[in-house]
Amino acid sequence: MNKIVLSLLLLVFSYQMFGQLNMEQVGEYQYDNCSDIWGYAAPDGREYAIVGLFNGISILDLDDPTNPTEVAFLPGAGSGWRDIKTWGGYAYVINETGMD
Repeated sequence: MNKIVLSLLLLVFSYQMFGQLNMEQVGEYQYDNCSDIWGYAAPDGREYAIVGLFNGISILDLDDPTNPTEVAFLPGAGSGWRDIKTWGGYAYVINETGMD
């Protein structure tokens, strides 16, 4: 009986927790072998997605969120893991190979 009550409570609380996200998918861009994604807002207000891929990084312009477009691809060493962070006007990309 306790397991049933606990399961019902978890179901109710998880519904309330995820019900607050208020998100809607408006567009997509297909990739294979992604490892990370990071957002960047330029000083002029334009928004970009920086996507870590096996063989480099891709930069998507999100000016039209229903139709994201790739504006740059920067090749890199083959890696199953690539991490991206931004600071100011720079994007820092690292991986475990030490060759990026």
